[in-house]
Amino acid sequence: MRYAPALHGRDHWHGADHLYRPRTLLAVIDGIGSPIAAGIAGDVTAHYDCTIQGWRLLADQAGDIVVDIWKTDYASFPPTGADSITGSEQPTLSGVDKDEGTTLVGWTVAVVAGDTFRINVDSAATVTRVTLALLLRV
Repeated sequence: MRYAPALHGRDHWHGADHLYRPRTLLAVIDGIGSPIAAGIAGDVTAHYDCTIQGWRLLADQAGDIVVDIWKTDYASFPPTGADSITGSEQPTLSGVDKDEGTTLVGWTVAVVAGDTFRINVDSAATVTRVTLALLLRV
């Protein structure tokens, strides 16, 4: 029996700088031992206003994955492909087990408390578990 990928969201505070408090919004895409399939992996909600500063992907093994991120406010839930925030730089692994990006060309980076991110896997090969971290500035 094949199970749908699981997604878990968690945010936490790093550092003690009083002017800048970086945070991370995490989403784990888990194929439960099988290669991750394309499609909606789940949703994660932001609980504070912030700005996206970058992304990081960490996989269980070298492989390929392209992730799109859709965002909408609570009243307009659920987000759709028309709500993509990733511009021309989707979080991507290509034959590697980790990568990150901070240029965010064309991204919508403003986040309002209550916004929901829908994680959509456009394509994947080999990887069975990937953590997507959105690097945030409060």
